[in-house]
Amino acid sequence: MPHTEIVDDICTDACRGKTSYCTLKEIIIHSGLSDRALEQIKCVERFKWQESMREGNDIGWTEAHKKWVELGHASKFSEIYRDGMTNKELYPVIMSGANQG
Repeated sequence: MPHTEIVDDICTDACRGKTSYCTLKEIIIHSGLSDRALEQIKCVERFKWQESMREGNDIGWTEAHKKWVELGHASKFSEIYRDGMTNKELYPVIMSGANQG
């Protein structure tokens, strides 16, 4: 089960303004995904958004994941991830020095 702090961090934007209940948090908590998997998904989400902005259209999850792996970001994630790290810590390190075209 993921740690509450990780779920809170991942859901910051989606659950903003919700004072007592957030459906997304409930789904994530009961998903059975590890903190590590959740953080990598969040990093890919951020990458998807960046790449979509750069290309001027939504690249979609499949293309984002494919690029994430092909550009070596998945490997870098694997090298630097440690329990308790958040995407706010991970993503800038993963993307530092990345050639974004």
